[in-house]
Amino acid sequence: MQVHLAAKRLSRLSKAIVYLGVGVLLTTVLPFYFSPWYFLSWIHFVVLLAWTSAGIIWDPFQFGPLPRVETTVSLHRRFALVLLALVVLAPFIFWATKLYWAFPWLPWRSLAYRWVARELVVVTAMAVLVPIVWPALTFGRQLSLFICLCLISHLFLLLTYAGISGGPAYLQDGVTQECFLSQLQFKTITGILIFIVFRLGYWKFRAGRFPIRTLAWAAGTTVCMAVACAGFGIHRKHKQDGPVVQGKSVGYWITEAHSFPDAADPSVVSLHQLGTNALPYLMRALKEGRAEFHWFGFLSEPNRSDIRERAGQLLKTFRGQAASVVPELLECLTSKDNEMRKLAAGILGTAGVSNPQVRKALLNVLNDPECQYEATLALTSLGRNDPEIIRGLAEAAKVDTEGASYWATVVLAKLGPRAKAALPVLIELANHPQSKSRREAIQAIALMAPESHVALSVLLKALDSDDSWLRKCTVIALGRIGPEAEASVPRLREMLNKEDDYTKADIARALWRIDSTQIVLAMPVAKSLAMSQLKIACRGGNAGYSFASALDLLGEIGTNARSIYPELREALSASDPLLRFRVAWALYRIVPEEKQAATQILEDLATLAKLPPRGVLDSQVHARERDTRGQVEYFAGLAAVGVLWELQPERKPELQGLIVSLMKEWDQWASYEFPPEEQVLIPPLNEILKDSSVAEWHPLTDSVLATICGSAGERW
Repeated sequence: MQVHLAAKRLSRLSKAIVYLGVGVLLTTVLPFYFSPWYFLSWIHFVVLLAWTSAGIIWDPFQFGPLPRVETTVSLHRRFALVLLALVVLAPFIFWATKLYWAFPWLPWRSLAYRWVARELVVVTAMAVLVPIVWPALTFGRQLSLFICLCLISHLFLLLTYAGISGGPAYLQDGVTQECFLSQLQFKTITGILIFIVFRLGYWKFRAGRFPIRTLAWAAGTTVCMAVACAGFGIHRKHKQDGPVVQGKSVGYWITEAHSFPDAADPSVVSLHQLGTNALPYLMRALKEGRAEFHWFGFLSEPNRSDIRERAGQLLKTFRGQAASVVPELLECLTSKDNEMRKLAAGILGTAGVSNPQVRKALLNVLNDPECQYEATLALTSLGRNDPEIIRGLAEAAKVDTEGASYWATVVLAKLGPRAKAALPVLIELANHPQSKSRREAIQAIALMAPESHVALSVLLKALDSDDSWLRKCTVIALGRIGPEAEASVPRLREMLNKEDDYTKADIARALWRIDSTQIVLAMPVAKSLAMSQLKIACRGGNAGYSFASALDLLGEIGTNARSIYPELREALSASDPLLRFRVAWALYRIVPEEKQAATQILEDLATLAKLPPRGVLDSQVHARERDTRGQVEYFAGLAAVGVLWELQPERKPELQGLIVSLMKEWDQWASYEFPPEEQVLIPPLNEILKDSSVAEWHPLTDSVLATICGSAGERW
């Protein structure tokens, strides 16, 4: 008899486990990502309904006493049914009555307390009402019906969100669907637990096992536990969030920081007011991915990756003040977390500390495939003021492999003239056709011109390479060397008829710079390239590098290129800010009588680059930093300021202030591909570095200058 009962209980338990396992598979292993515009998600929902319907029919949870039989539909059951219908339809009702508090939107994690409260009320009400409406069903069937109603309630919620948004775009941010899934999982798990607790309590109470005294003890214990948890939470919150600055905690300012914080960002202003006392909290946020205490744990915590990113960007704004956390940053470089290592390398570059430990660590990171780029930026920034880094990079480059030595050569190219001590190593790399770093070595040699004339024989040899990009880099290097590369003229003239348009502009420029008498070859090529793409550019098309290079070459040639004037004059009214800049700067040098009109266009572009305040950016649906047109305006304006600096030296104090103001937004745009015209900023940035009155902007200026001088690809 006992064996039979045990087998029966085991059978019941197995049925329940199988049923729940299928549910976990359908909701978690195969996540229920629902969109009204996606047909397969409707099929997924139908499958979930079939699962719950099978539970109602099959009764997988055969526990508890047998239900009492009720044949009449009493008034209280009817009333409960009406209430249950209202609870299930609550999302539509809240929407119709404009109770938008019940529909938290982004940022999801910060507003989790709202949807947690909403779901607790909904599942509690359903857990109470389902047994009242269907008292004759067994426990297992009631529970399956309860789960079914939870799914239907969640579907109505998602349909309401879809109706509020008006389209599927709200689901494309990579966060919303995950939060909807979290809400469903919270609703079902919490709901099942509440339903079971209520049913157990009801059975015990009916059996007389819950006298008043026991209930009082249970209530008292619950209150004490709640008070203890609240006290512990408050203590943890104070410890995690840190001190209060301008009415908000340090943790709050880290969480609410902009993705690309600048000097005007409220988080930057507040944390800098606290000074170096904010650094320990920023480092903890970087390491743990947590900045604030959240009562609902992972349900309300922001994404840890986002917090790390914000903490890292904020640490970069401290620049030299972050020197005290350099040892911790070196520890982060050994972390197993890729993102942490990347951020640590970037922060080391802005902290300005270059000691043997930092140099060794960053040179080692050049072997890390995940962080090589960040390490190159850091070494470039520190190497501008530390010759020891140049020596270390030269030693690493000698190995000539695809790992650290390749990236060491990239850094030497970024450092340009400051890396002249490594010129012998670069020449050796450029001289070997099989070298892994040959192309980058030639770029570095070009950026060290005219002193790199000692590499002339190596460069002439590289012109015979089968690699078109390497030949292009070599041509640019010869043009930078200038008249001392005269021996390359015959070979360049020969190449002019063989290379494509992408390289022809560089060959024409090199011929012009090496020997001005080659204008008879250079100008027709430049004019042909510029005219062939000018109409495309005016119509809003992408004219490309060869057009920009040819137009700039015509500007270098000056009044001898006057024949192109009529076509360029029409392009001054183009809608593309960068095209207007290129045309205005070329005309200024080609046609003297157009200087005033060209200068006015440059002035307009410089004014256009002034971005609206950050608060305005955040209030717009399409934020300016994600708007490609805003990006083009920014870079065109910066280039215009650089040209005005050269043309109007008497305005340097005014223009310096404008450059500093625009540089505050540099980090926001640095991830974009910026145009070669930014090279005109190099002279004013160098002068800003010499001005002690703006010393607080020297680290940022140095970083911007390093990025522009060492830009890879066609921008160099």
